[in-house]
Formats: sequence, C-alpha cells, structure tokens
Amino acid sequence: MLSILGNRKIIASILTMTFLIVGAQGVSYAVPDLTVTLGSPPLNPATVDPGGEFTISATVSTTATSTASTVTALIFYRSDDQSTTTPGNDEAVGAAVVPAISTAGGSADITGHLTAPSNVGPYYYYAHVLPVLTETDTTNNTSTTTATLTVDVPHKPNLKVTALNYYFNPNNPGGSLNTVVPGGNFTLQATIENRGNAPFLAGPLTFQYSHSPILSRSSAVLSWESTGYSTRITSPINYTTNDRTETVFITLPAPPAFSTPGTYYYHVRVTPGDDVSDPTDNPNLNPILITTASADLVVDTPTVDNSTVGPGESFTLTTTVRNQGTGLSGAATLRYYRSTDSTIDITTDTEVGTAATIVPLSGTTTFNPVQPNTSSQTVTLTAPTTPGTYYYGAYVSGSTTEINIRNNDSPAVTITVSAPPDLVAEVFEFRPDTVAPRERLTLDATVTNEGEGQSPRTTLRFYESTDRRFSSTDEIDRVTVAVLASNRSTNESIRLIAPDTPGTYYYRVSVDEVANEEATSNNTSGYIVLFVETPLTIESVQPSTSTLSPGERFTLTATLRNDGTTTSARTAVEFYSSDDNSITSRDTSIGTDFVSAITARGTGQASRTLNAPTSAGTYYYGVCIGDNIGSDVCMVTEITVVDISIANFQRPPMYWVEAGTLQSLTDSEIEPFVSGVRNANSIAVDMEGGKVYWTQQTGTNAGRVRRANLDGTSVQLVRALNNLPNGIAVDAS
Repeated sequence: MLSILGNRKIIASILTMTFLIVGAQGVSYAVPDLTVTLGSPPLNPATVDPGGEFTISATVSTTATSTASTVTALIFYRSDDQSTTTPGNDEAVGAAVVPAISTAGGSADITGHLTAPSNVGPYYYYAHVLPVLTETDTTNNTSTTTATLTVDVPHKPNLKVTALNYYFNPNNPGGSLNTVVPGGNFTLQATIENRGNAPFLAGPLTFQYSHSPILSRSSAVLSWESTGYSTRITSPINYTTNDRTETVFITLPAPPAFSTPGTYYYHVRVTPGDDVSDPTDNPNLNPILITTASADLVVDTPTVDNSTVGPGESFTLTTTVRNQGTGLSGAATLRYYRSTDSTIDITTDTEVGTAATIVPLSGTTTFNPVQPNTSSQTVTLTAPTTPGTYYYGAYVSGSTTEINIRNNDSPAVTITVSAPPDLVAEVFEFRPDTVAPRERLTLDATVTNEGEGQSPRTTLRFYESTDRRFSSTDEIDRVTVAVLASNRSTNESIRLIAPDTPGTYYYRVSVDEVANEEATSNNTSGYIVLFVETPLTIESVQPSTSTLSPGERFTLTATLRNDGTTTSARTAVEFYSSDDNSITSRDTSIGTDFVSAITARGTGQASRTLNAPTSAGTYYYGVCIGDNIGSDVCMVTEITVVDISIANFQRPPMYWVEAGTLQSLTDSEIEPFVSGVRNANSIAVDMEGGKVYWTQQTGTNAGRVRRANLDGTSVQLVRALNNLPNGIAVDAS
C-alpha cells in the first residue's frame, strides 16, 4: 500500500519517476488492462473541518487475462460535481505510485492522505490510473463513482442532561422512595446525550446540583452549589449514539442548613470544560423533589436467657432497636449498662459488655426491604461475683438524624446473682460387706448442698476399683442429681452385681461440680470396701469305710454346701493326707477334684479313690476348698487300718468334756477323743447310730454342732448356730 500528499510538485515527481521506470524496463510483451475502484469507505472521515486532513483509498486491478509488468501512477482528482468522465478538466490533488502487477487478475491497494478545502461545502473525489505501455483499452482506467467529502464548521460535542432519576437502594433504581433523613445519602442518576457534531472523548465530567424550586438560566433565580461532584467518562459519547448514563452520589446538606424536615428540589448539569459547543444548554429538566424526615430510635426491654445465675456466671441479653421515626436513621452504637436500680442512667451506671454497631434503620414512612426497621443484637455478659439483684439495660446513640434522644435507653431487666452452692458426696458402708461372687447388692450414697446458694441439676458418678487408684475408666454407673436448695440432701442408690472373681473391691462416688461452686474438693467421697468370697462350706468328709485292711482301696468323698444366695462357680477341691486332725501347709496333697456349680442352699460332692496304708494304725485325710489351707473351709477325717485278728473291743467306750476338750475311755486307756477340739461345752452319744455329738463355742454367743464316729473319726459339721446352747441331747428313737 502506498500513500502520497496532495500537491502538484509531488505529483510531478511521481510521474517523472514512473516514466523513467517504464523507459528502463522496455515494452511488456503481455497486453495489460488496468481498472480502478474506490475503497469502502473511500473517505475517512467523510466530514471534516475546513483545511482538515482525511484519507482516500482505491484499488488498481488487472483483468483476468492480463498483467501489468510495469510501474505506473494513480492520480486523485477533486471535482465540483459527481462526474468522473473528464479528469483532464478537474483538479489533481494527489498521486501515488502503482507497483507492477505481474499476476493476471492481480490488484494493488492505494491510500492517500489529502487536505480538505478551506471553504465549507460538499466536494467530490475520484481516482485515475495512468495507462501502461501496450495497454490498448484505457476507458476503464478511471473510477466510475465519486466519494463525497463534507467540509463543515469546527466540530465539538454538546452534552445535555435528558433524564434525571434518583434512588436510595442501588439494587432498585428509580423507585417511589423519595424520603431521606437530613444529611443522609441518596443517588442521582443522570442520562447524558451528545447533541453536538463530534464525539465527546474520555475525560472528566463535573455534576453540579441546585435545590432551587425553579430552574432558569438566570443566575438571579438559579444558584448552583459551589461544590460539584466529579466522575470520569472512560469511553466516548458519540453524537450518533447519544444516550449514556452516568451516576453520581449526592449528599443532602447536613444540619443546621436543612435540619428541619421539608421539601427540596434538585437539578443537575454537566460541565465537561471547553470542549462543549454550548455549555449552557443542559439544565432544562424538571427538578427532582426530595423530602427530608428524621429518625427516632428506641430500645425495647432486653430479654435474658437465665435471670438467676451464680457469681461470675455468664448470661445472654438480646436487645431490639426500633426506628419509630419517619426518616432513615444513621449508623448508631448500642451499649450495655448495669445499674443498682431499675432506671438506666448512662451518666452514673456502669457500662458493660461489647458495643454493637446498628446499621441504618428505615423509618415508618420510608420502608425499604434493604434497610430494615428493626435490629436485634445479642451480647454475652458476666455476672458480678457478689450475690444480689442487678439491673441491665441498653442505650443507643450516634445517629445524626435523630430528633429525639431522650428515649434512647431501654427499660431494665432484672438479674439475680445467687450465693454459691457447695456439693458434698458421701457413700454408705455395704450391709453385709462380704458377699459371694455375682451376688446382688445395693450401693447407697448421699449428696448434700452445704452452700448458701441453690445448686442446679448435676450428675453423681459411681466408681469401682481393685487398687484404690480410681480413674475415669472405673466408672460403673451414674444418676442425675436434681436441683438442691441450700442445706438440702438427696439419697441416691444403684443396684450392683458383685464381681465374678473373689477378692477385695473398693467403691466411691463423685458429684460433678456446678457453676460457681464454692468448693469442689469435697465433691468426691472416701471409699468403702466390699469382700467377695466363695460361699461354699464343707459339710462332711466321709471315707467309704473307716476301718480298712492294709492297702485296701477306698473312696474319700467331700460334701460341699452353698450357703450363699446365688449359684456358685465351678470350684476346685484339694485332697490332703495329714499326720493329725488338721490341714496345714506341711501336709501332702494327694489330688484334686472339681465340684460343679451349686445352686443357692444346695450341695455338691467331690471325691478321690485311694489305697489305705500298708501298716496298721490311725491315719488322717482332709480336704480344702481351693488353696485355703488351714482355714475354716478345710475338714479332716480319719481311717483305721487294722489286722482282722486284733480288731476287738472288750467294753463300750465312755465320752466326756474336760476343759473344753473331748475325752474318751477305751478299755483302761484315757485319751483325747477328737484331737484339736477347743471350747467344747456339752456332749451326747448315739450308740445305735454310731455317732457322738458335741457343741463348740466359736465366738461371742455363737457356736457349731459337730459329730464324729464312736472312734473319733469322720468329724463333720452339723450346723452353725447364732446362739450358744447350754447342752445337747440325742433322741435315739
């Protein structure tokens, strides 16, 4: 693409250069045929100021069957009419070199920069390409159309405000709301139209407003405010695409100028500077009417989540602020106060809590969904540490649009701070304190509030331990403790099943501490002890026969009785041989048997098959339950090994009690009847049954009845007694 300037000297130079190039190249052997068409658009711009610059574009082409291998020139002409048939009579205003077009059907785009005439009016432009050598058809070397250039007066924009709107809510422009508080904010929205003959490019605009009721160009009637509101236009306002909307925020004058509610009128004009053709031709609009109104904030009585609290305990106040005025309120601050009487006085009462910011609230005549009429605030406060009655309220302040601040404090709400409670936990001893495995029993405890204040609901926890090192994992149950007034107690209990394994167990209780409790070191009780023991006793130990031949086999059977209230577990029974009628650790174990589970008050048996000693004499055998050697759960019996030839009695034996021991007279020998008996106090003989019975004191006012064979063997417990009898007798029949 080539460009030129439109003066005659340059045109002559281009033509001379073109002829020289043509002369140097010689004659083309192809037959060229050139045509010219104007561009689209041909002129840019089509309207200019006098003497202004513009561009013209054209295209030079060859026909489909020809080329132009030589350089030529394109001449631009200005005509007084729209005719292109007489280029020789029109004024050439520019020229450009057209390069060789060596391709059939090829083209070259040419652009020239021209200067408009100095007089206004329409002018017509076209283009003509000079023929090249050997070109035979030159009738199509001139463009068939002209381009019209309009030369006009200087072009400037002329901005005019064609529409004016307002809104209080940016999400709802142009609503019916037209009430604002003195000093409050609202938005003016202006529609700007460019009525000039040139675009207004990006740049600053200044909005000015007036609140006069009548709009006139006379400064005596209309007084524009001295302070304008500026905004920046970031894209051109074209004079062919007129409407543009620009928004400016305008604040009503603050008191005292407009402290009285009333009606005010607003007009807007734009002053973009010296670029406007008529800066006074924009304020011809009806005014916007704005009515001011005042707010009146009041605070409702606060509500409290708990009106009775302990010293230092937290509670929550919820407060509602309302605007009962007609205008929108300004932002305000809500503060909380504590008083010693029912009247809140911010000059003497104590400010407490955290101040809350209240957003602007709509008035009763300016309802707006975006600006609510009420605002609820919640604050958490801490009660005083001294018991007593206190009063709490709230006060709202800071709104510059209020007309009445005498009602900004709320009525008071009453908070009672009670004296602290003091919970004490105790646990009762078991009765009885010795039970069988899995026996049912009750664990009783008491919780007392020894403080002056009421105690709220809490929890009592029960613990069981085997080592007295109680932890949270030892908790076995819990109950809820109701509200306790001062110096009141509650008895609590749980049902237990004793552990399966015999042993010593420890129990205690602990009550959860409550808020503001005076002391918590007494919330846990001391411990009590429970003994879990096997409930089995040995009722008898019987050999299958008590007189044996040397080496004879016999069976030793132990009968066990369950004195407990629940079924016993499977229990080991250990058999021993002894050198006397008691079992100690020196004796020899001769085997073990097991007795199956025995129901309450029932019996069971365990036995061992043995061989009698090979030598004649008296021998002792016993059993113990488990490994309780030497305790009351052991029992001994005896057997006699004799030769048949020497087994005889010459006269019946005699039995008596002497100093708490059992004595017998056999033939002529006096000897202890049953070794190891102490504290015997009476005796009776059943000769037909072959048994001797005696009573034995085992404790204060307690004893047992035992029996044995006539020879003192097979000692058995008949019954345990709660009272010691004075004597015993046998009803043989």
